[in-house]
Amino acid sequence: MRNLTWSLAALGAFVTAPAAHALPSFCVGDLAAPKGVVVLLQNQPGEDRMWKMANRFVECGWNPDDIFNFQIPVPDPGIDDCHIDLANHVKDLIDGVKLARGVSKVDVISYSLQCTVTRSYLSFLAGYDSIRRTVFWGSPNNGSDNIAPNGVCAFNELRTDGAFIPCLNGDTPGAPGCSNPFSTATPHGITPSDPPGNGVLYVNIYSADDLLLSQTQLFLDDTATNIEIHGVPHGAYPDSDLVLRSTMSAITGVILDPDGDGTPCGTVPGGPAPGWGAAVLALAPLAAFGWLGRRAKRSA
Repeated sequence: MRNLTWSLAALGAFVTAPAAHALPSFCVGDLAAPKGVVVLLQNQPGEDRMWKMANRFVECGWNPDDIFNFQIPVPDPGIDDCHIDLANHVKDLIDGVKLARGVSKVDVISYSLQCTVTRSYLSFLAGYDSIRRTVFWGSPNNGSDNIAPNGVCAFNELRTDGAFIPCLNGDTPGAPGCSNPFSTATPHGITPSDPPGNGVLYVNIYSADDLLLSQTQLFLDDTATNIEIHGVPHGAYPDSDLVLRSTMSAITGVILDPDGDGTPCGTVPGGPAPGWGAAVLALAPLAAFGWLGRRAKRSA
C-alpha cells in the first residue's frame, strides 16, 4: 500500500501482503470477484484516519500496490480553494493512479469534506469515466444550516443558503455559475444489481448519531444506495467496524445490513475525530430514516 499526499512520488511505507491463510472475519462481500484499485481520500492536516481501512483491504486479499491513501490539504483563507479547485487536485491524483497501475477506473472511498470534493469531481469534471464504485462517509450532501460565514470558499459552499449545494445536487443545471450539466446528484449512477461497467455505484454511509450533520443533510438522493448506521459520531467513521465492513462489501458490489448479522441484503438500491472539515459544522437536529431507503427525485 502506498501512503501518498498529492504526488505519486511521495511514497510512504509499503504494507506487506499477508501469507495465505484463512481470512479474518471482517473480510466481507464478494471476495472472489476481481479486486480493483482503491483510492482513499481524507482531510489534511490531521493524523492518518484511513490506515485501518487500507490495512483491511490488504488483509482481505487486495494487492498492497493497489491501495492508495491520500491526505488532501484542507484550504485556509490564504489558499481559498473552492470545491472545483480541490476536485481538480483529486483528478490529477486519480489520473496518476490510473497511469501507475494501468487501469481505466478506480474505486474511491472519501470522508467528510472529501466526499463533496469527490462528488464535484464526478459531476463537474467527468469523473464518472474514472470511477467504478464510490463510498462516502459522513458526507454533507445537502449542506448545513450551521456554517458561519468564513474566509474559506470550500466551507462557505456547504451553506444551504448558497448556490453550490443545489448545483452539486443537480437542482439548477444551466444556472449562472453552475457548471454541473446533470439534473441528478448521482451522474451515471447505477444500482448494485446493474453490471459494474454500466456506470458508477454510489454508496452513502451515514450515521443517525453523526451529531455534526442531520440525517436529512447526510442523505444522498437519486440512484445512491444509502446505508444508515447507529452509534457513530462524525469523527469516528474511520474507526467503526460497522462502517469498515459495509465499505469493504460495497467496494465488491454487495450491500450489507450493518445492523444485522453481516449477511448480504442483496442488491437493494438506496434512494436517489473531527478534523478541520468537521470543525466548521455545528450540531443540527436529527430526522428519522430507516437504515436503507429509496427516494427517487429524478432520472439521470
